[in-house]
Amino acid sequence: MAIHSYGYIPAQDDKLTRDKDFAAFTHGLDRILANEDQILGCPDYFFTPLSFAYCSWPYVGGSGPLCLGYLLTGWKDGLFMERCPHCEGPALVTSFGGSPLSGSNSWTGYCRHCKKRVSGQDSQHKPFSKRIDFVLRLRKTHPEVEVFKQKFEGKEFSWGGDGTKQVTKERTVTRRLHNPVSLEELLTDNVQPDACVDASREQ
Repeated sequence: MAIHSYGYIPAQDDKLTRDKDFAAFTHGLDRILANEDQILGCPDYFFTPLSFAYCSWPYVGGSGPLCLGYLLTGWKDGLFMERCPHCEGPALVTSFGGSPLSGSNSWTGYCRHCKKRVSGQDSQHKPFSKRIDFVLRLRKTHPEVEVFKQKFEGKEFSWGGDGTKQVTKERTVTRRLHNPVSLEELLTDNVQPDACVDASREQ
């Protein structure tokens, strides 16, 4: 029997949405970078979902969507930066994938010099496992959800009585820890990162 393992794959029918979101993201990138510290300090902004940002690899857990805060942290660290294949300028990586066994990988991002989406093979950051470990640490230190066991009263089959008996069971519950704003909300003038940071410090 063969065992197959696959990494995260975004829904193919969402490509138009991803392209639209990527265009909005690059259009507002200067504002995002200007407010980097405030966004990193506010969970609701940190976890802003990006439909076009994700990582993928088989065999090891942890691949999946990348929120805005993960990208900003990776750019700041330098591990999510590449050289543009066209102009050698700085390219901000927004998605990547590869194999933890062979090390082969690819990436997609945005070149700040060319002002367009770019992609490449085999990251300059080797081995590829560095990026995997980085994402796994981010998911551990900056979790978006909490997973826990919850007990509840239920019934199960019994040979006696009415055919059932009362038992205590457990179920896995996933709870979202924050209320992330959308990219559209983040880029509007209604969002004030400074106020969010001040509020988080008071708690």
